[in-house]
Amino acid sequence: MDYTGVNAPPSEVGHSMYDSGHYGPGESTIWRLDTCSGYISAQWTNFDATQVAISFLYDTTSGDVILTGDVAAYQAARATGTTYAVTIRFAAGGFQ
Repeated sequence: MDYTGVNAPPSEVGHSMYDSGHYGPGESTIWRLDTCSGYISAQWTNFDATQVAISFLYDTTSGDVILTGDVAAYQAARATGTTYAVTIRFAAGGFQ
């Protein structure tokens, strides 16, 4: 698998979605870890180099954590289930 650079736009890199038929460009370097607080965040870089902060949502129906750049749009598209904004924090011994 190839990797995209920090703040680089999506490119043709191998990614796990290939197995499900999604062959579009991907981005591998989206994660940020604040080593002082332990909080994890993500940031997506668009093709035009603009950047979008990523929000984490917990879906109570599926039990999944979803990453989205537009919380309202995601929630409007989901007719069923409830989602809550969550933060992810890495702590000694695991995630909180």
